[in-house]
Amino acid sequence: QHHADPQLTAAAVTWLLALVSALLFPAAVSAGSALPVINVTPTEPGYEISGEVLGTGEGEVEARLTIRRSGSGGNMSTSQGRTVSVRSGSREQIGRTTFNAGPDARLDIAMQVLTEGQLEAEATLRLGPGLDE
Repeated sequence: QHHADPQLTAAAVTWLLALVSALLFPAAVSAGSALPVINVTPTEPGYEISGEVLGTGEGEVEARLTIRRSGSGGNMSTSQGRTVSVRSGSREQIGRTTFNAGPDARLDIAMQVLTEGQLEAEATLRLGPGLDE
């Protein structure tokens, strides 16, 4: 008679359950699945600003580009965002806009990556006078 080794059988069952669970219930995006990037290009009247995410893993993330302008011309704020699927090495543009910037205009730019509503990563950039205030 041949009897299966109980330790080998338990290990095989554990492995099989882990495999089935991974196939049926894919894990949520782990922290660090995407990195936020802010691109700024000077233009004649101001700046072209875009935000994107670079995939460092696989999954779905929410990304948001927020820009606040302040200066003698008044204050203005804009935000663009969307949910994207990422994979390692992917690049997804989230938003793009052009801002006119006078000599005293200050821009505060933030690009955020969220997973299941939780902030995972943020890039910020500040341009203009009075940054040390």
